[in-house]
Amino acid sequence: MAGVMCCCLLPAACCLLPAACGFAAFDHFFGLSSAWARDIATVQAIQRRLDRFRLERWEYELGNVGPADLTSAYQHTHVTLIREFLDDLESLIAAETREWQVGFETECKIFATRREFLAQT
Repeated sequence: MAGVMCCCLLPAACCLLPAACGFAAFDHFFGLSSAWARDIATVQAIQRRLDRFRLERWEYELGNVGPADLTSAYQHTHVTLIREFLDDLESLIAAETREWQVGFETECKIFATRREFLAQT
């Protein structure tokens, strides 16, 4: 039964394998995978800067509310706590993204090495 299934799948495999090689070559030539990884890192950097801008604007608006009373000090304490939380969160996300990018690049290099080896045989 397994032999029959292999015979039925063989023509499909013969068609799909060159297509997969073509897609890999297309990706290697145009650098789509590495560009995608750079885009993810850039989007995260922009998001971090936008969060920082919002916090700075919020602190500025709180400073212009009025005299430094208990409520204003309480609000500034909360802004500081939120800033520290966002900084910690951003550093965790950045570390995970770097680790993911290194792993992704390593896997791409391994794939390229295997592809070159298969092309030589």
